[in-house]
Amino acid sequence: MADCIFCEIVHNREAAILMETEYSLAFFDIYPATLGHLLVIPKNHIPYLHLLGSEEIQADLFRTLIKACNMLVNSNLCSDYEVIQSNGPYADQDVEHIHFHIIPRYSNDHVHIELEPYKGMVSTQELNELANLINDPNHKKT
Repeated sequence: MADCIFCEIVHNREAAILMETEYSLAFFDIYPATLGHLLVIPKNHIPYLHLLGSEEIQADLFRTLIKACNMLVNSNLCSDYEVIQSNGPYADQDVEHIHFHIIPRYSNDHVHIELEPYKGMVSTQELNELANLINDPNHKKT
């Protein structure tokens, strides 16, 4: 895609690349949250995770993600890290190309990521009803 920064990186290699496979690329974020902050992307332009249909690319992307995490830990750069992946504007996806952030975590790194429950604890019954709704093939999003 012409206006996608990640597609530009795939085609022009204007990045510090940690590793590359047939379908995936892992490179350092130029605006890192912490030292060693990586991005892992599929080489094909796919905007959202749920649109990633190829099982071969799925497997390759996940292997690359795990290998990049191992590389960070095995290099002793960090022992702790977070993996973040967002889809869509309400999830704060900043580039419409699947990407995983691997953010090494350090003592006093001043990175704050917090998930707050939107309504407190939810009962198992409510969650089972939600699972049934999601699994219902006749349910359409309104």
